[in-house]
Amino acid sequence: MSQRTFEYKEADGIATVTLNRPQRRNALTPGDYEGLRDVAAQLRYREEIRVLVIRGAGGAFCAGGDLDETAAKVLKKGARANFEFMRVPAELVRNLREMPQPVIAAVDGIAAGAGAALALAADLRIFTSRATLDFVFTKIGLSGGDMGAAWFLQRLIGLSAATELLMLGSALDSARAHALGLAHCVVEPEDIDSATNEMVASLLQRPGWGLSATKQVLNRATSIDYSTALDLETWSQAMLMTAPDFSEFAERWTQRKRKE
Repeated sequence: MSQRTFEYKEADGIATVTLNRPQRRNALTPGDYEGLRDVAAQLRYREEIRVLVIRGAGGAFCAGGDLDETAAKVLKKGARANFEFMRVPAELVRNLREMPQPVIAAVDGIAAGAGAALALAADLRIFTSRATLDFVFTKIGLSGGDMGAAWFLQRLIGLSAATELLMLGSALDSARAHALGLAHCVVEPEDIDSATNEMVASLLQRPGWGLSATKQVLNRATSIDYSTALDLETWSQAMLMTAPDFSEFAERWTQRKRKE
């Protein structure tokens, strides 16, 4: 497989992945899929890392998979090779969703195909005013259901809107993405760093176990009946009440009330 082209950095409990192939609008190589999958898998066991930020260099988030790379290295090898290749992006999305840390996608410029799916897999999305989501799969003869896009979109914006985006493959500008709830905020390109830092800071103010439990409950609540969801939330909350973060809060609360 080809080399990885993204950069990875850690500082102060924050992991940052920068897709760094601006001459190709950060199109993903097969090696990128593998590397990003492995990063997400490893962070799952890194309690000291509290947040993962995914961003793109050079005024683009990600133009999707690099068709030159995949056509040359994978697609001519037959169905089994295609399946093994497609399993890697699926594992990447699964790892992003299953890792306990919140994932922020800072989307500036184009997010197309696999790039759009990667943005959907994040927990929170910040768009710039020039950002676009483009689900191009049906335009090139593929299914709109790729890397979890059909699963995520139905739950985020409903079946009708998801059908439109995945079947017609129309590009979605930042204003409509925000109106549909796909973008949590929209800022000017020069402000995306500060907006991302502000969101990260807000997450870091909250205990990690509570954020992790919230993410896991959200993941599972969409696929279970309401009674099971209530049981899941009850057990999760009961366990967190015994954890240090809540115990320390309860002790501070009690001491404050005694002084009043």
